[in-house]
Amino acid sequence: MIKTIYELDPISYNVDEETGECSVILKYQNKEYTGIAHARPEDMILFSEKVGLNIALRRARIAIFKDKYLEAQQIATIKNQMYQETIDFGHRDTAEVDPTGAFLSKVVNAQKRALALKQALIIERESLNTYLQGLRQVFTTIKAKRAQEDKKE
Repeated sequence: MIKTIYELDPISYNVDEETGECSVILKYQNKEYTGIAHARPEDMILFSEKVGLNIALRRARIAIFKDKYLEAQQIATIKNQMYQETIDFGHRDTAEVDPTGAFLSKVVNAQKRALALKQALIIERESLNTYLQGLRQVFTTIKAKRAQEDKKE
């Protein structure tokens, strides 16, 4: 599932060079997720379509991961609740109720799926934040160099 999300191609994207806004739409499991990036007014002289679309794409992925994590977490909670009710909240022997352990296995797998999606969400958010921090440093350096060059003239 996570690999599939990373391999999604945008179904649509838009770039507005005047406002510095870029948007990307990804479709996953018949649902559309939009990511938007805005260039700050002071950074418009350094506007890059490629950078804007990259940020928007990452934000669309984050939206998918968040949605699917919440969905998986809800499923895991429901399965765990059903299992707890089946074993009468620990008052019945699990070997009697679930002799093969298949039911418990489904609960554990649902919890693992939710955890994997949560980790993917965290990683994608951190990756985007690192990318944005790097861009800020680059923009600051470029602006400082331009200011020095303007003083020389």
